[in-house]
Amino acid sequence: MPASSNQSATTKFVLELDGVRVGLLAWAEGGEAVGDVVEVSLGGGNMQKKHVGTVRWSPIKISFGIAMGQVLYDWVKAFLALQAARKDGAIIAFGANGKARWRLDWSNGQIVEIRFPGGDGADRSEGLITLMIQPQGTMLRDAKQELALAGLQKPKRWVRGNFRVALDNIPGDTRRILRTGDVVVRRTITEYRDGASRFPSIILGPQKISDWLLTLPEGQASEFAAWAEDFLVQGHSSDADERNGTFEYLDPAMRPLLTLSFKHLGIYRLAREGDAADKSGVTRMKAYLYCEALDLDRPATIKSAPKRRPRKAAPKRKARKATGR
Repeated sequence: MPASSNQSATTKFVLELDGVRVGLLAWAEGGEAVGDVVEVSLGGGNMQKKHVGTVRWSPIKISFGIAMGQVLYDWVKAFLALQAARKDGAIIAFGANGKARWRLDWSNGQIVEIRFPGGDGADRSEGLITLMIQPQGTMLRDAKQELALAGLQKPKRWVRGNFRVALDNIPGDTRRILRTGDVVVRRTITEYRDGASRFPSIILGPQKISDWLLTLPEGQASEFAAWAEDFLVQGHSSDADERNGTFEYLDPAMRPLLTLSFKHLGIYRLAREGDAADKSGVTRMKAYLYCEALDLDRPATIKSAPKRRPRKAAPKRKARKATGR
């Protein structure tokens, strides 16, 4: 993918899936053809001959905000559900004048990794989802005939401090979560080549989900401590004893923009953080949870509440004149 020193400041990236523009990206890179260099010894003189053998394409890495087209989230949901859905797509780069600079098309792309950002109550920066796409092949095209960048609104920002956590049987402690770690879901890649082809076919392997780390004040972690005692020490750690949970990305009005649902969570460690106390002197605890499955839900478009019409003032009643009898 072309790059320049001032690309991040002047270039806008648009994601296209199956011929439909899905939304603006915060960043995009990768997708280049890479050849394996083969060295052949010629014997006397210790000379080596080199040539390109097999060819592969590097993964395409994109980062984006919460507000993207539904077709992208449907693709992510299929990936989380272990469905190897392949899609054709493109990254289109636009300059500051709104005209397309180049277009990178890919074919038979598969998601191989996704990183969901965690929350931090003290962080007001934007949280971005990062996606890795492994293409079967790519082609860099001239974009002179591409439609100008118009009609795509700037994505709504999700602020990392706006989130909500829920866990089965832990109603109190989850309201005091200070920070959550990023969650990464990836699948291993196996390259398959038939005898005559220089280009590999991509086969996805098992899915791996990273641990979910939750940070909260030590004095407000009694429910987590009770769970750790029961699950670890008492040995009540069967599938039936595992729990489910959710992480909600919230808008400024604290309404859900996106929800991650964690299935079969188990706690395997509860410990003080290495830097123990924060600036306020509060000692922090970190709960380490494993997760077996993950799902994603996006609510219907949230409409702003209608403004209330001001009530009309009741007409003043005329005072009755006193009458003598």
